[in-house]
Amino acid sequence: MKTRVEAGTDMAMIGAWDAGRNDAALAGVSGKKLDQVLEEDCTAGNLFLLRTGADGGGPVDVYVDSAVPDDVRKQCRAAKREFLISVPSGRLVVGGIEEYRSGPAKLAAAGSVVAVPGGNYALRCLVPKGEIHLDPPTRAELEATVGAEDSRYYRRIQMFALSAYFGVPLLFAGLTFLLGWKKALTVAAAVGFICYGLVRLISRNERFRRVARAENELWQQAHQRGLPTLIFELHRVSDTAGLSGGALHLKSLTEKN
Repeated sequence: MKTRVEAGTDMAMIGAWDAGRNDAALAGVSGKKLDQVLEEDCTAGNLFLLRTGADGGGPVDVYVDSAVPDDVRKQCRAAKREFLISVPSGRLVVGGIEEYRSGPAKLAAAGSVVAVPGGNYALRCLVPKGEIHLDPPTRAELEATVGAEDSRYYRRIQMFALSAYFGVPLLFAGLTFLLGWKKALTVAAAVGFICYGLVRLISRNERFRRVARAENELWQQAHQRGLPTLIFELHRVSDTAGLSGGALHLKSLTEKN
């Protein structure tokens, strides 16, 4: 089973843990005390922690009791060992460590929770070897979905909005030399207001909204096809002998061995 979730962090740490660990023990905790508790929880197998080295995030693919496909694995670097992670509730959270044990009110959104059979798991982390490239949906794909005429209509509206976005500042700059900045600002603001109103009016049109929905769906499909920023491969284990919890630094995976 493969599930894609979105995970981000403002503390340069992304983790995986059981959703049942939602007490407030770490609410407001920082510094050495936080590091100590995180290390203890990792050692106990209650948390897998990836130190990313920077804030940010992106899509994370979670494979449960299924192997990462060979074509994907070839494009990734894998951690040298597996880590123990306990998920007794059957709900695995993948998210920024700021969400971990921060209380029920801050529990990670449902979109970052993966349903798994309750139990202990061996977790291996993989990351892409190079830059992650996204192949955007093509015009041909949009035309095949909504028709050529509606696709052209949608592109015309987009070009009009783009032209207004860049054209109004240029209009202001050009008129400043002829009329002075006050009159130029008045004219440019009026033109910008008219363009904004037209775009808002058109964007409420059912035809425009229908094509926009279709394009958004194509973008979502493109994101699903692309490589994630991280991969967690989990396999349920009944015997945890020889398996231990722990943490990992992203740098150890991104650097060539």
